[in-house]
Amino acid sequence: MGLAFETDVPRGDPIRERAAYDPFHRADSDSEDGVPCVPRLGDAREDDGDDATEDGSDDGSRDDGRGTGDPAETEEWIRAMERIFRFLRCNDAERLMCVSYQLKGTADYWWEAKQKTMAPEQLDELTWELFKTAMCEKFIPRSYRKKKEMEFTTLKQGNKIVVEYDRLFCDLARYAPYRVDTDEKMSELFCAGLRQEIRVVLASQTALSYAEALNRALDMELAMQPEKATHALTPPSAQYTQVSNTPYSNQGQKGKRK
Repeated sequence: MGLAFETDVPRGDPIRERAAYDPFHRADSDSEDGVPCVPRLGDAREDDGDDATEDGSDDGSRDDGRGTGDPAETEEWIRAMERIFRFLRCNDAERLMCVSYQLKGTADYWWEAKQKTMAPEQLDELTWELFKTAMCEKFIPRSYRKKKEMEFTTLKQGNKIVVEYDRLFCDLARYAPYRVDTDEKMSELFCAGLRQEIRVVLASQTALSYAEALNRALDMELAMQPEKATHALTPPSAQYTQVSNTPYSNQGQKGKRK
């Protein structure tokens, strides 16, 4: 089942009729007739003026809204498109048709120019995977992917809590799929980046799955918190107070009074 066209639009259902002609229509997330939608690549973001300099100009620190400023934006756009395609069960022809509608600004200009450089037989044989590869080469530089891969392979927990470390671990894993293509590899790499006091204990427990390693790391972190909290709440003068209240100290005070 692909996209619904005019000949097979379900009549009497305004939601599905609208989705049939424009499955990516920009419905509000809280509207009653909302259907799966995805933002166009290159949509301008609402400017709140945070990046403006004193003279009113933009310092260029944020994406220019044309689909070229942030590789992560392109990655998220591709992932969002693929989720929609799977939901609608689109074939390659339908995917490419939707993509040409979704591009805007620099991304749209790039694709228009790219098609002119392709031979007719290349256009006929074009697939979503080939389009995605071309887009990644253009908007997600190899240097960016290498940098993210290095961040993942050298990732350490440091001062982060386990949940934060795990979130970053999962986020960066896509840049080095060969390092996490099995559960065993994923577990080993995850444990290697944990703090020493957690890593040493887990090292004695062999054959842990990634889920087991994560859960035990969370349990250990939770067990360590009360001990640290107790030390933190104990005032530095506590020991002095205890010593000053001993019988010997009282005798000393009585001797002085005499």
